[in-house]
This record gives sequence, structure tokens and C-alpha cells, in this order.
Amino acid sequence: MHRIQGRGHIAAAAALATAITGGAAATAVAQDDPGIAVPDGLRVSGALGTEVSSHFISYGTDVWGAGSSWSRPSVFAFSEVSIDFDYFDVTTGVWFDIRESDRGPLGGPINEVDWYLGIGKNIDRFRVDLVYQAWFYTDEGTEEVFDVVLGFDDSDLLFEGFAFNPSLIAHTRLHGPDPDFTGGTVFVFGIEPEYTVMPDGDFPVTFSLPAEVAFGIDGFYADNGFGYAALGVSAGMPLTFIPADYGSWSLGANLTYYWTDADAIGNPRSDFLTGLVGLYLDF
Repeated sequence: MHRIQGRGHIAAAAALATAITGGAAATAVAQDDPGIAVPDGLRVSGALGTEVSSHFISYGTDVWGAGSSWSRPSVFAFSEVSIDFDYFDVTTGVWFDIRESDRGPLGGPINEVDWYLGIGKNIDRFRVDLVYQAWFYTDEGTEEVFDVVLGFDDSDLLFEGFAFNPSLIAHTRLHGPDPDFTGGTVFVFGIEPEYTVMPDGDFPVTFSLPAEVAFGIDGFYADNGFGYAALGVSAGMPLTFIPADYGSWSLGANLTYYWTDADAIGNPRSDFLTGLVGLYLDF
């Protein structure tokens, strides 16, 4: 299952380290996914997920200004569908930020809705994705972004059962609702080494250490250059006791520590710890 999520949440199965809007997400380990067979031979699959997160981080920016506080978490939810055309695949979906506030453009607790459309291809050990996203979080209009994501599957190259899973995201702001919108691009370099405990058991758990560093150009941050670095620890477990007829369910959890440049980003705190737990369904 190739998974894209809003605000830059992008991950390709095994090939990409998880890149969560400039942060590390929980690793959701899915069971074998047969997809949905359709008459013309295409492979169609889908995903649903919900996450409770202490912070909303977008490429190093502490969106809600939570700082060191975990007292007002956000709930993220997403739904998507992918079609594998053999030569390439297409994924589209929506992502929500749900949190009680007075900013939500849709009223109530829905503060942001993102729509995304991506096209990707596996080339030997490489993965390439081109992703357009429209972020709706204000009555003034929509922010549009475009991502180019490169991943490399280095599984077993150094030694059996190990991979760094390096990735690179070039995230570019195309248009924004603010009349002073500056655009710009941020480059996020990431790795996510992982290891699965008891992979042949009833409840295999995959641990990973996602890490990334980001640099902005052309006014993406207030100062060009270093924006942030992040280091996390993630764990994911498939819920194998749920019958396969009901899809592939899994749980994930993550802790990530951020170091951000005060002059470039200007968060309430320049360094802080975030946490996330999630429930995922692939079918």
C-alpha cells in the first residue's frame, strides 16, 4: 500500500522513510494486502486512519503553538484510494485536522481539510512520487503545494534484515491565501532504520528510528538555510487477530524530538517533544 497523507504526510511501503509534514510519524505495519480485484485487471486498494497527536507540526512549524504542552492534542484522520496501473500508480485522498478552536473554516472542530493527488513509480530500488496538495484552513482561500519525493530501498545491502530507508522531499509552496505569501521550497533529508521483533510470530512489532533534517530556500522560512532537525522512535504492530475479510488493521505509536531554528521558524519553543498514536486500516 502506497500511502500519502495531507500536509506532506508521505510514505511509500518499505522504500520511503515516513515524512510527516516535516516530522516523523508512527510506523503502521500492515498485514499482507491483497487489494481489490477489478474486471479490467487494475489493482485498487485503500486506506483509512486516525491519529491522536500532541502537536500539529508542518515542516518544523508548531502550527498550534503547543510548545512543551501536550494538553490540547489534535486528531488527524485520512481516507485514500490507490490504483496500480502496473507501470505507475495513482493515489488520491483527504486529510483532516480536528481540534476544538475558533479558527476552523468549516465550523466546529474541523480546522483543516487537505486534498491530495499523487502519481508514483518504482524503478528497481528507487521510488519517485509527484504529489499535488490543496490545503483548506482559512476562509481566505486555499494553499497549494507540490512535492517531489525520492526514496531508496537499501534493504539487505549492508547486511540481511537491515535498511536505512533514505528519502528526500522537495516541498514547494505554489500559492497561498495570504496576500504576503512568499512561496519557497524546503528540502527534507530523512532516514528510517527499522527492525521487526518476531517477524514470524502472531504479533510482530516493528521498531524504527526516523530522523530528518530540513533546509529552506527562496523564503520558505524567515531565514534561508537550516530549518529544523528531528529524531524519533516509532513502533507498529499489525492486529492479526482481526479476520482478513475485515481488512488489514494495525496500531502505531511515535515519539519525536524537534530542534528548530528560532530565527528561521520562530516557534514558541525552539526544541520540544511530540507524541502520536494511530489506528490504521488497509484494504
